[in-house]
Amino acid sequence: MELHYTRHYPATVLGIILLDGGFTFPENQKEMTFDYAFKGWNDYMDQSVFNDWTSIVQEYKTYTNRWDLNKERYVSSIFKKKDDRFDLVVSKFTVLSIIRAFFVEPFSVTYPFIKVPVLLIHPSKPENLDEARVIGISQLKNKMDDVTVIVMEGAGHMLQWDEPERTANEIKKWIEIK
Repeated sequence: MELHYTRHYPATVLGIILLDGGFTFPENQKEMTFDYAFKGWNDYMDQSVFNDWTSIVQEYKTYTNRWDLNKERYVSSIFKKKDDRFDLVVSKFTVLSIIRAFFVEPFSVTYPFIKVPVLLIHPSKPENLDEARVIGISQLKNKMDDVTVIVMEGAGHMLQWDEPERTANEIKKWIEIK
């Protein structure tokens, strides 16, 4: 999203920080057809209705190597209690609209228009995305002048949850030199 925003409003952006975003999905993941992604997210949204808070915590603990109360508070902010269940705050319509947008106007169309420094911090897990990461990083570096790439070893997609201190430190260092 920040890449598209920067393309259309370049004078308002000083730099972009991407936390595992905008460089592999969907173009560089062969299996990620529109139908596959749309069905996957549709099913995810249908299954993201929980009857109790404990089930939510058990589910979201699987998204990180380092669960704590701060993450639990964050997760509580993305759910609302409705009758006897917990629903995601974001609507299924919104999520599926975003998925559609990824296929209509992929992030890579924005790359030639990005004229500000970019920091990409991405995880090393899952390893099955390594090929897509190499392709995506190459595309970023070929189309943008100032790209810094940092791999967060041992982290998964929620790298800010798995390595919060290191993520924050890398961002601070990058900001100081830019």
